[in-house]
Amino acid sequence: MMIKHDGCWSEVTNSLEGTTIVDLNLSVNPAQKITNASVMLNVPKHADLPTLKHFITYGKSERSVKKIVDLSNARNHSLSFVNFVGVYEGTIAAVLYEEGSPFFRYFFENGKENWTFTVYSNRQLDAIKERLAGMATIYTLYAEKVSDTSVAKIAGWESEHLLKAYMTGIQWRTLLSAYNNGYYETPRKTTTSGISEILHLSPSTVNSYLRHIEKKIMEMILRNH
Repeated sequence: MMIKHDGCWSEVTNSLEGTTIVDLNLSVNPAQKITNASVMLNVPKHADLPTLKHFITYGKSERSVKKIVDLSNARNHSLSFVNFVGVYEGTIAAVLYEEGSPFFRYFFENGKENWTFTVYSNRQLDAIKERLAGMATIYTLYAEKVSDTSVAKIAGWESEHLLKAYMTGIQWRTLLSAYNNGYYETPRKTTTSGISEILHLSPSTVNSYLRHIEKKIMEMILRNH
């Protein structure tokens, strides 16, 4: 589903050149009528961070953001992290939660929200569509039967993009080289020395990159445990 939700904090990213939303972790708390969001953004110009914070706090998005808990940027990197408490009523997440429809992933592009979620009946989908139509502009909404393959594809898309966001270009190339040349097979078909020759890096650098990547993968898998 592609949707335009006027007043959403995500709209501000479209006004800053090169700024994109890389990942979003969102949880709802119906009892307290709030949402909690942790957002990772790519902000090429660090000078845009104060503008971003001002827009999120005082712009049109104030209808959806209650309080920014933290805003920081990774050292020597364009990644920035925003943690905030948002409103519950009138959000897409609230509608999906209340209609009993778990959502798998979501991303934002050119000021529009793209949601992928599951429903168990046409009646459930109609109820969601009716509620959303009263609070946002729906550009596209289509349904298809969910298979194990499509679920795996959704999960794989999210994991790959999130993992790449935590790595530099050379770290990603190191991982691909290790995988494609059999480093993770049993028995191994190559070593860190073999990968270092391909990438023209020292074996210690390759080892350091792979350990960093493996740690991030473990954090992604176990972050909710």
